[in-house]
Amino acid sequence: MADTLVAGLDSWSPLLSAEPGVGSPPEPAYDHFADRFDAAYRAELSAFVDVAAGLVGSPCTGDEALEVLLVAEAAELSRAERRPVRVEEVRDALT
Repeated sequence: MADTLVAGLDSWSPLLSAEPGVGSPPEPAYDHFADRFDAAYRAELSAFVDVAAGLVGSPCTGDEALEVLLVAEAAELSRAERRPVRVEEVRDALT
């Protein structure tokens, strides 16, 4: 399967080999996206609670937070206008 990218690859990932003679994955595929990333969601929520409670500092810098916001704004603009939107376009609109 050329050009295939998988996050969280394990034996439950719903992938089939394009190579002859390679069977199906040994485990049934995940039922839902949330099942596949349950541990990651739990870790993220736990880290958020620790930061919000003041137990640890934020692992994100202000610059990183701004970059995430720009990506989100570009994605929303892309959805609303039904066209590709580069992050630089959003950044340029703010300056």
